[in-house]
Amino acid sequence: MLEVISSRQPGQVMFASVNKGEWRDYSVSDYRNYADLTSYALLNFGISKGEPILSITHNRAEFNFVDMGILQAGAVHVPLYPGVDVVKLSSVLDETKARIAFISNKSVLRKIRQLPKCELQLIVSFDPAEGAVSYEEFLQQGNENRQELDVIKASVKPDDPASIIYLSGSNTPLKGVVLSHANHVFNLVYYCTSHHFDGCTHSISFLPLAHSFERTVNYSFQYLGIKVSYSEGIASLAGILKQKKPDVMLAVPLVLERIVENTKNEIQKAKGINGWLARIALRLAAKEKAGPAKKTLFLKEVLFRLVFKGLRNFLGGNIKVMLCGGAALRPEILNILWAAGINTYEGYGLTEAGPLVSYNLEKAFKSQSVGKLMPGVEVRIASDGEVLVKSGGLMKGYFKIEESPIDSEDWLHTGDIGEMDAEGFLTLTGTKKEIFKLTSGLYTDPRPIELLLEAFPHIGKIWVYGHNKPFLTAIITQENYNNSRPTDSDRIRIEVEKEIFSYNSTCPKYDQIVKFELTDAVWTAENGFLSEDGTLNRQALYNKYRPLIEKMYL
Repeated sequence: MLEVISSRQPGQVMFASVNKGEWRDYSVSDYRNYADLTSYALLNFGISKGEPILSITHNRAEFNFVDMGILQAGAVHVPLYPGVDVVKLSSVLDETKARIAFISNKSVLRKIRQLPKCELQLIVSFDPAEGAVSYEEFLQQGNENRQELDVIKASVKPDDPASIIYLSGSNTPLKGVVLSHANHVFNLVYYCTSHHFDGCTHSISFLPLAHSFERTVNYSFQYLGIKVSYSEGIASLAGILKQKKPDVMLAVPLVLERIVENTKNEIQKAKGINGWLARIALRLAAKEKAGPAKKTLFLKEVLFRLVFKGLRNFLGGNIKVMLCGGAALRPEILNILWAAGINTYEGYGLTEAGPLVSYNLEKAFKSQSVGKLMPGVEVRIASDGEVLVKSGGLMKGYFKIEESPIDSEDWLHTGDIGEMDAEGFLTLTGTKKEIFKLTSGLYTDPRPIELLLEAFPHIGKIWVYGHNKPFLTAIITQENYNNSRPTDSDRIRIEVEKEIFSYNSTCPKYDQIVKFELTDAVWTAENGFLSEDGTLNRQALYNKYRPLIEKMYL
């Protein structure tokens, strides 16, 4: 890809990010130069083909320089979220045996210093960090040898490992998805044929580039010549949106839901005739059919444009395309976004699929579906409803784990339940896997949470839920309380609340139980709520308690 980009005008701006407190543009020639210098320095250090190299950084232009520098030198890029916890970081370092890490700043370095054991031989920091080598200093350590680099690049084969992407989530088992150069190229090339970004020239990137979808979209923008401005995270997003005014961007449902909820709160507080009209518009928008083919009465459309002007302005006032991935967006939020003139397209993918599987398009859109399949992707619905995927993007496997969800016929078993309609639109209806995603895009494994909570004296069986939701909720039985005498008294609820609070105080926010309900029901294998081995039958529980669960998210 870098060769394609290098053939463009050397001065064409590729990226913008904050450097020493000021925005700085990076051109095509800057990209090529920094990537090559990174490769030379890595080769001088003595890295070998296939060697894992870590990056732990917020979004910034330097991520791309390091990414391409690692890949063209034949090494393997292991990007980690800057918020990675010390335990997971320690496990990744132990598993990969990485000798080099590129980090964003001193806060990441402090995290590395907390490790009980660290075998990193070189830490390179983009921002000043005492005890780490600066990126600029590191670049001076290479011996410029174009011929040597060209020989190494020629030795890299399409099926060679390019990335190890560790699945997000603090309590999920450590799994590194190994993607080859061919996997990345497959996703890039076919996604760029989607015409998702026709007419777009500038994007904001704020989701971590360690996220497989964000990284794929980032590659696509580079390939198509769309300038990318990098935000270090959601905290600085509002100001950057107003300043840079992008016309395309990617978000996870949780971010879009928060933006819309803020707008709703402002509308509810508005007074007078304007407030009254705004609340009418909000109710109508929530029920307005999403999509490019929607037919809206002229007066209603004018009302939407006026009422939701603030929402559009928050996003910079110039958004043509909003991509949404990582989890499902609530239908009400999707409807409001489209009514506001923010064309939002949901899609579906898994890191194990490289990641893209399907997406909605302007000319192929169906609300509450995840769209039609990307070219080159096949999907089969198994007899139990599970979505099976086959494509050139499927991972090589998990790093140092023999177990694989890809069967002998090369079908990836996604663990998601879905259906395909006659028009080819894929809709996800549930999940058969234990691990699920929150709307933040983070994976959560409910099983260790349930085990910890069931150790408390006032909690019987507990089912933790949060699939495609912003936070975790729970249904708790009381059959084991007080010598198996069921009770629903306020006193017992207070005791359970104390135990939930005690658990929540020991874990990150995204693993906390925000709401719960008690039930006197007894869950057994005989009534179908437990499997024969005593584990929860999550689908049966969802079918039974769905109204109660949905009520907790209102």
